[in-house]
Parts: sequence; C-alpha cells; structure tokens
Amino acid sequence: MTRNALRAIWLAIGWVMVVVIWIISLIPLRDIPALDFEFSDKLEHMVAYLILMTWFGVAYANSRWLRVAGWLTLMGIGIEIAQRQTGYRMFDLLDIVADLLGIAAAWAVLPLITRHNRSLAP
Repeated sequence: MTRNALRAIWLAIGWVMVVVIWIISLIPLRDIPALDFEFSDKLEHMVAYLILMTWFGVAYANSRWLRVAGWLTLMGIGIEIAQRQTGYRMFDLLDIVADLLGIAAAWAVLPLITRHNRSLAP
C-alpha cells in the first residue's frame, strides 16, 4: 500500500470519528451510554479531542498542527452552540475547556509519535 493510500484511509477514518462525535453530541443524553462519576463527561471530552488531535496530527506535518487545533477548537465550540439549540442538551463552557485540554495533551505527545518522520504527511 502506498503512503498516499494509507494517508487517505487514515484521514477517512479521522473524518468518520468527527461525524460520530457530532452525532453523539447531538442525540438525547438518555440514548448515550456514559461513564457515571463526577466530571466523567469532561474526561470524555478530553479523551475525544486528544484522540482527534493526535489522529489528524499524525496525518499532517507539525507545521499544520496549529490549523488542526484551531479547527478542532471551532468544532468543540460549534457542538456546544448546536447542543444549546436542541432543547434537550445544553451549552457548557467547561466542555470547551476539556476539549482544549485534550488538544493540548495531544500536541505535547505528537512530537514523540511523529519523530523519525513517522507522520503520514507528504
């Protein structure tokens, strides 16, 4: 399999994860299995955005990590705004903070993951 084909598959999987996060974020809470301890939803946000930032960070050179982080931040804000519009979910600023912590954690580990040119970036 060529590097370009692998990168295309990698990116497609990443976009599927983005769509799944949007769906999970907008369906009624009663339909979502969740961890049940204080601030568990913040942990879920942090882990989801850590995974997304890491996933897309591997696909792109570190010169584009800021752009990826920006788009993921906007996605998190957009999801919170969309949740407020549903009538059964709510906007939560702490969810955005948890998203940002996940993005920052991924940024911290990406150099270790992509060192020795293991990034899928062209």
